[in-house]
Amino acid sequence: MLLVLGSKSSKVNRSLLMSVVSLAALIAGSASSIAGSFALREQDTVAQGTSFAGSAAGAGGISSMYWNPAVITQSPGYNTQSNFSGIFPQAKVTNTGGLGAGAPFNLGSPGDIGQAALLPSSSASYQLSDKIFLGITSNTPFGLTTKTPFGSASQTYGTSSKIFSMNVTPTFAYRFNDFISVGAGLQVQYFKTTLKSATGLSALSPNVILKGNDTTIGYTLGVTLTPFNGTNIGIGYRSGHDNTLEGSFSTPVSAVKIKADANLPGVLSVGLTQDINKQWQAMAGFEWTNWGRFSRFPVTNAANGAPLIVGANPLVLAFDYKDSYYMSLGAAYKYNPEWTFRGGIAYEVSPITDTTRATRLPDTDRFWASLGASYKFNDKFTFDLSYSHAFGVGGKRINVAAGNPVFSAPVTYFGKVNASLDIVSVGLRYHFGETAKKEVPLIRKG
Repeated sequence: MLLVLGSKSSKVNRSLLMSVVSLAALIAGSASSIAGSFALREQDTVAQGTSFAGSAAGAGGISSMYWNPAVITQSPGYNTQSNFSGIFPQAKVTNTGGLGAGAPFNLGSPGDIGQAALLPSSSASYQLSDKIFLGITSNTPFGLTTKTPFGSASQTYGTSSKIFSMNVTPTFAYRFNDFISVGAGLQVQYFKTTLKSATGLSALSPNVILKGNDTTIGYTLGVTLTPFNGTNIGIGYRSGHDNTLEGSFSTPVSAVKIKADANLPGVLSVGLTQDINKQWQAMAGFEWTNWGRFSRFPVTNAANGAPLIVGANPLVLAFDYKDSYYMSLGAAYKYNPEWTFRGGIAYEVSPITDTTRATRLPDTDRFWASLGASYKFNDKFTFDLSYSHAFGVGGKRINVAAGNPVFSAPVTYFGKVNASLDIVSVGLRYHFGETAKKEVPLIRKG
């Protein structure tokens, strides 16, 4: 089916096509991502203090069920944990060339396209019996916002984007004995995006807008092992979500209802915590995110299922991501019964490469460094505080030209990005007390 854009010239149609295809760079993305591309890792203040090392093994308390649902068996009684993370990204994009970056257009550099955000998350667990534990989490696994000013050389490849997601996961865990516990959860996730891009290189060029949302069901699985006293090993998996976004695509002269797939990735997490003595604990973590499934998705007309045609070509949301990895090391020091201090480092391999990086999402490999502290007021109430700084390493160039999945002729764009990230997180933990008498374990490890 042909989407009629009006009696504009073919030159304008090409401009619209270029603008629409560029929206593929941010169907669910933020220019200043937190956990590779547009995922958000900041779900646990305690774990953030060690750069999330040992999260899958329960290093962050009950909020670690985000990575591994089995860890709630480590927290007897009724517990709650709330986390609030202030995310302050800096992603300064500077022009280096391309058609549209200089004469005769003389358009400015995009500048800092990152937008600050507040990310809340909460968790609760309840020990139903010595073996059975229930839990629930509320999180935002994907999101943030980016904005490029009008009059910048990259505006046809994106002017603004807003991403919102909400994930609620009820969880069940079973403790076989002191050696092994298993857990599972059901993810209910709402996902919404609004993406805008300029139709031309003038500061007065209007936007095209793509909107879509969907609610999907996923799952979590996990296991924890305690081979020796003081040693915890955890393995957890969060499934991906196969979204079919329903919404609209609007140009300056028309609008149409659309559908588009967006297969979000799953995450496999492995964690280790090791008590060294009564004061020191070491942690390690590894994550694999299968971003490779986030590749290319055609946009269709919701009325009849036919490909959406812009200009003379079908609209395809193209990403071509690769799988990403995250490796972390951390330690915690219990100074006294009230104070605990933490630190950690991590290295993250981005799913975005030099050939797929664009102005909407100029993600790079990054190095993390974190510090954290907890103050235990009494046996029930604990306050947590963490700070992380992450900065990009490796490739920082943006080459939107032939070979880049978002490129649409004739406009090319070349630039460089200087990106970093600061995160301040506060958390509150409350333990309501024991609810079940602990029985003699089936297996004892010394």
